Amino acid sequence: MSAAIIKQGIGRHGSIGSLYDIRTDRFEGGNLFNQELPAGLVSTTDCASSDYFVDENLSQKDTFNKLNVEASMKLSLMAGLIKVEGSAKYLNQTKTKSRIVRVTFMFNVRTKQQHLQVSRAELYKYFSPDALENANATHCVVGITWGAHIGATFEETLATSEAVEELQGQLAASLKKVAINISGQAKLEDVDRTNSKFHSLKISFSGDVLIEDVPNTVEDVFTIFKKVPSMLKQLNGGKGQQLEFELYPLKRMAEIFKHELRIERMIKEVTNLIMNRIENIFEQIIQGKRMMNDFLAKIEPWQGWISPDWIEVICDKQAALVGEELRTQCQLATLLEQIRCGQADEKEMVQLLDNFNDQNPCSLMSVKRFLKENAWIDAKITSLSQFDRRPAQEKNQPKEPNPDMLLKHLTSINDFILNYYDNDVYLLHISTDWEERNRANWYKQLRCFYNLQKAAESIAEAKKTIFRVIDHDLYTDLDAKPNMCVIYHARRGIKSKDDYHSSLTIEAWHKKFMKAHPSGELNEEDFIDEFQKLYPLFFSICVNDDSEKVSSEDLIKFLEAVAELEGEDDAADSDAAKFVTNKIMEFWENKSDKEEITKEEITEDEFLACLKENYELCVAFLPITAKKLSDEQIGLIMGRNPGLKRKHILKWHNTFWKEHFGGELTKTKFVDDYKKLYPRGNPAPYCDYVFKSIDKDRTGTINFVEFMEAVAITQPGDPDSRLRLVFAICDKDGSGIINGDEMAKFVKVMAELNKEQVETETSSASSYAQGAQEWTVDEIMKRFQSDRDTTI
Repeated sequence: MSAAIIKQGIGRHGSIGSLYDIRTDRFEGGNLFNQELPAGLVSTTDCASSDYFVDENLSQKDTFNKLNVEASMKLSLMAGLIKVEGSAKYLNQTKTKSRIVRVTFMFNVRTKQQHLQVSRAELYKYFSPDALENANATHCVVGITWGAHIGATFEETLATSEAVEELQGQLAASLKKVAINISGQAKLEDVDRTNSKFHSLKISFSGDVLIEDVPNTVEDVFTIFKKVPSMLKQLNGGKGQQLEFELYPLKRMAEIFKHELRIERMIKEVTNLIMNRIENIFEQIIQGKRMMNDFLAKIEPWQGWISPDWIEVICDKQAALVGEELRTQCQLATLLEQIRCGQADEKEMVQLLDNFNDQNPCSLMSVKRFLKENAWIDAKITSLSQFDRRPAQEKNQPKEPNPDMLLKHLTSINDFILNYYDNDVYLLHISTDWEERNRANWYKQLRCFYNLQKAAESIAEAKKTIFRVIDHDLYTDLDAKPNMCVIYHARRGIKSKDDYHSSLTIEAWHKKFMKAHPSGELNEEDFIDEFQKLYPLFFSICVNDDSEKVSSEDLIKFLEAVAELEGEDDAADSDAAKFVTNKIMEFWENKSDKEEITKEEITEDEFLACLKENYELCVAFLPITAKKLSDEQIGLIMGRNPGLKRKHILKWHNTFWKEHFGGELTKTKFVDDYKKLYPRGNPAPYCDYVFKSIDKDRTGTINFVEFMEAVAITQPGDPDSRLRLVFAICDKDGSGIINGDEMAKFVKVMAELNKEQVETETSSASSYAQGAQEWTVDEIMKRFQSDRDTTI
C-alpha cells in the first residue's frame, strides 16, 4: 500500500500532517511535523462543484455507495470502528421499520482543496523522526477537500407498509426532478406542491452546516439550501468543513526524507469477496431488525387481545437480538482489525461468515425461522381482524380490534350468560389450534356468525341480541369450554353448544320432512311413524350404566329435563312428568296376566311398544309449552258456556294440557274424556257425530277451544245459544239448512249420551224429529205465508 488513498471525513477533523492508522480508520492524535508549515508548502485551490442525490434509506450499503465511501472504510463504519455521530448521522438513517416513510435529499458542495507539496526539499526541515516511528500510525494527511454534506430527511409513520410504499415513491420521484447548482438555486417547478400528503411530513436536517430555520414544506427545504453557500463563507475562511482526507503512507514519507525506519508495520486488507460478504451480513442484520420491528408494530394494537405470554416471547427475542447484534459487531471489528494488523488469518473471518446464517440469531434465516415458529400470533391477528366490521374510510386502512365483540376480560362463560339472562346470546369460541385442525369448520362457523349478526340487525330489537367472541388462547381456564370452534346460543341458559350444526340439522330435517309430507302437517299415524325413530335414543338416555331397564324415577327425571328446555314460566311441570310415567307403567300393568302387579321398571322393547301405541305419550317427550288462552278465546268459551267462570276455564285448560301433551285431542281420547263427564252414558255415538263437525280442518285432532264447543252443547245454559250450536252441529255441509233425518240423528246420540246402555229406537227419534219438523215448519210457513218444504 504505497499509493495515496482517500478517506471520507464523516464529521472528523484533521490537518496537514495528521497521523492516521488505516488498520483502525482512526486518527492517532499526533502530527508528522513538529512545527507549523509555511504557507508555501501547502497549496490551496478552488474546486467548486455540487451534486445531489435522493436516498430512500432502504439499504445502508446503498447509502455508502452514493456517498462514495471507500470500500475498507465501509467495513470500519459497519463494524463500529468509526463512530458515526453528530453531523454525520445521515449515514445511520437506514430504515428498520417498514411503516416509516423516510427519504433523504443529500446536497453535496465542494469549495477548496489543500495539498502538501511533498516534493519540496525544505519540507525535510519540519518532519518529526519520532512520528515516523509511531507504531500506531500508518499514514499521514497530505491533502484535504473542503465543502459540506447537507441532508434533509422527510419522515412520517403510516398505518401500513402499502401506504408507506405509495407515499415514499411519490416523494422520491418529486425530489429527483429537482435541479440544484452550486449557487444554491433550485428549480422547484417540477415539485408537486399540491400533494397534500407531503404537508404532514416531518423534516429534519443533518450535515456539516448548522441549520437554524425550521422547514415545514418541501419548498422550505430548498429555500434553506439556497443559503448554504453564504453559510459556508463563514466557516474556516470560506472553505466550509473537511469532507475528505488524502493519506500518504509513512513508509513513503520516510523514503522521501531518507529516514531509515526501525519498525516494520504489518498492513493487510481483507479481499473484496470478504468485504462483500461482510456488507451482506450487516444488510441481513438490518433486514432482520426491520422484520422484528414490523412484527411488534403489527402486534401493538392487539396487545389487549393476545396472550401476554406470546407477546413476551417476541419482546424477549427482540432484546436478545440487540445484544447479539452488538456482540456480532464487536466480534467482526476485532477480527477485522487483527487481520489488518497481521495478527489473524483471513480464514478465521471466512469461518465466522460461513457460520453466520445457521448459527447467528441475527441472520435473516434465523429471524425468519423464529417468526415462522411464532406464526400463530400472526394467524391470531388475522382471525381477530375478521371481526372488525367498520367500513374502510380510506385505502389501505388497517384492521383494528373490535372491543364491542372481542372480550377483553372474562372469568366465566356461565357468569357472562347469566349477566344477559333475558337476551339472545351468541358466543363464538375460537382457538388457533382449533382453526388449524379444522379450517373448514372455522370458516363455516365464521360465516354462520356473520349471518346471525345480519339477521339480528334487520330486527327492530337487535340491541337485545348479544354477539361476543371468546378466544381460548387468551382465556385458558374457562368453564364450559368446547374442544373446537363452535357457536354457543343462550337465552335463559345455554340452548345450543353448536348453533351452526344445530341449524343445519334442523334445516336437513325440515327438507326431509317436507319431502315426506308436502302439506307440512302430520296426522296421528304419521307423527307416530316419524317420532318412533327417536324412541331408542330416549331409552338410551334414560338408562343408567349397563342396565337393560328404565325405572319410573329415571323417566320422571328425563321428562322434567325435557320440560325445562323451553325455560318459560309456564313450562310443563313435574306433575305432568309423573302423570306420563304412570301412564307408561299402567300400560304394562294392564297387559300383565298377574293380578295387582305394580310395575316400576320397563325394558326397551316394552318402552318402544308403549310409545308406538300411545300418541299422546309420544308428545310428552318433546319440550312443548302450554299455549296461553287469549282473551278472545276465553270470551268465546264463556259465551258458549255461561255457567263457567274465567278461573274455571283456565284451570280446565291447564288440566287439558297436562293430560294431552301438545294441546291436541284425538277422537279416541275425546271419547275417553266424555266418559269422565258421562260415566253412565254411551258417549261414543255423540262424540263420533260431533267430532266430524268441530274438526273443521280435518286434521284428526281438536284443540281445547274446539273441545269446549262440544261440551257447551251438553251443558246447561242459554237456550238460544245452545240451539244455535245444535243447528251448527247438525248442519254438517254448512248449507244453512237441515232436514228431519239430521235432527233425528242428533236426538238419538243425545239420548244415548244420557242413558246407560239404553238403545233409543231410531224410528221413535225419527217420528219425534219429523213431528217437530212438521210443527216448526208449519208455524214458520204460516208466518211467512209460504209453501211447506222438507228443509228449514
